[in-house]
Amino acid sequence: MASPKFFSMSFSHFLFFLAICFTVFICVLMMFSILSEMNKENNTIIFKNKRFSLEDESINLWSEKSICCACIKELKERLEKLYTEFDQLQMEYEKLTNFVK
Repeated sequence: MASPKFFSMSFSHFLFFLAICFTVFICVLMMFSILSEMNKENNTIIFKNKRFSLEDESINLWSEKSICCACIKELKERLEKLYTEFDQLQMEYEKLTNFVK
C-alpha cells in the first residue's frame, strides 16, 4: 500500500492533469462549434448573433479581433471556473485526508 504522502501528491497531480485535459477538450469543442456555425453557402460565420464574412473585403481587422476576443473571453471565464473548482476539490481532499489522519 502506498504511503499517504505519495498518494496525496499523485492524486493532486491527477486532478491537475484532469483540469488540463478538460480545458483542452473545451477549446476543441469551441473550435468545432465555431466551424459548425459557418454557413457553407456564402462563407459566413455567425457568432453571438453577429455575421462575419470570410470572402467579403469589407471585413476589417476589428471584426476579426472581436471574434478572437469573444473566444478568449469565454475561454478565460471557463478557465477561472475550472481553477475555482480545482481549488475546491483540493480543499475537500485536504479535509478528507486530515479527517482520515
